[in-house]
Parts: sequence; C-alpha cells; structure tokens
Amino acid sequence: MQKSLLSLMLILSLPVQAQSTAGSWVAAMTRYSLASTIHAVAAPEMRLHWAATAMGALAVSRLDSWATSGEVRGKIMSQPQAFIGDKWGDPVAAIVALPSIFLADKILGHSSADTKNRLEFAVASLVSVGITTVVAKELFRRKRPNGIGHRSFPSGHTSIAFAVAEVVRQLYGNLASAPFYLLAVNTGLSRIHDNKHYPSDIVAGAGLGIGIIRGFSMVDRAALPFSVSVNMGRTGIVARLSWPVTSLHRAKL
Repeated sequence: MQKSLLSLMLILSLPVQAQSTAGSWVAAMTRYSLASTIHAVAAPEMRLHWAATAMGALAVSRLDSWATSGEVRGKIMSQPQAFIGDKWGDPVAAIVALPSIFLADKILGHSSADTKNRLEFAVASLVSVGITTVVAKELFRRKRPNGIGHRSFPSGHTSIAFAVAEVVRQLYGNLASAPFYLLAVNTGLSRIHDNKHYPSDIVAGAGLGIGIIRGFSMVDRAALPFSVSVNMGRTGIVARLSWPVTSLHRAKL
C-alpha cells in the first residue's frame, strides 16, 4: 500500500505534460491488462486449458497427504536445489525476465518499438498472474500443509515461475523456454519440499500461470473489448470506462 501511494505521489508531482503522458500509458496498460485477463479466463479457446488444470489438480490431490509427509518430502531434492527453487519463484524469475527480454531483443536485432511492446506484454501479463493468484488464494483460503496461514491454493511461487517460462516461449519459442520450464518445475517441487504447498497447489499454480500468459498472447491490443481513459491533473484523477462490442484477435508479439 505504501509503495502504491509513493508511486501515485511521484506521478502527481510531475509536470502537467509528464502527468498526461504517464496517465495515457497507465490507461493503455490498464485496458490491455483487464481485457487480456478477461480473455484468458473466459475465452472459448481457453476452456480446454482450464478444464485440464482443474482435472489435473483434482487428480493430483489424491497424493497430497502422501507427498507432503516427512519421509517423502526429504527425498524430493537437496536443500541447495530447494533454495534455488524458492528464490526463483519469488522474486528472481520476474526480475530476471525483463532485462533478459531487453538484451535478447538487442542481440536479435528487434526494433525499439517491438521491444517496448514485448516488455509491456511481459509486465502486464506477469502482474496479472500475480494479482489473479492472490485473488484465488483469498477465495479458496486453503490451509498450508505446515499449518501456517490459509494461502496454500494455488502456489504463487509456481504460478510466477511457469508464467515467466510461458512468456519466454511466446516471445522466443519452445527451445528458448526449455531451461525456464525446468526452473519452474524445480520451483514447484521445492514448495512441496519446504512443506509450503500440496501437489494440487503446484498443478493449479502452473496451470494458472501458463493460462493467463496464453490469454494475453491471444489479444490484439488494437482491438480490445473496452476502453479506459484516465485524466491526471492537479485537480485529481478522473477515469472513464466504455465497453463497445468487438472481437479479439491473436496478437503479433
């Protein structure tokens, strides 16, 4: 909350022209994020993915008690490997992703405009994954296997790790994403090793992270289903929302 207030104060302290530019960018990113998240959750193309995620989590839930028992958890991985998985899921993966995209685009010769679009895709989609995961945790309020807290389902570390891997796959292909998917799997297993999550939490987190990113990749930012306008001036902030009927098309990242 404090970080949000500081960010808002920083924007409002800018000159009027800078505020207008920042406001336009925030409005565009808000419209993009909301439309893409809605598409990821509700689009017909995503129904199979969410059904597979739900069935996978339900099937794996039969192993929850067994997999989180002490004798099983201790054999999953070494402590250094678990440490890497924990840190990769929070927050290293998301931090590493953005500069990596920038550097990769420079090496591959992408234009500045393309790099900007790809970075905005990564930022908006990863933020959406984080927010959606938090909302899901509060809705389900599942107790962790270690008995501490009620935010077990789905695994946030896992959703972010798999989301980063899917961002890389969408931008650079299957081969480039393979190491990131291996790191994501390691993160998921480390959460069981640390007794923080059940296997069903891991499957749900992986499905959530991948699904949201896939939904974002299908949205054409030039044909969003609603528009948001935000005017930021010295008198305050005014936001307007309109919802015309239009169609979505696969984005060209």
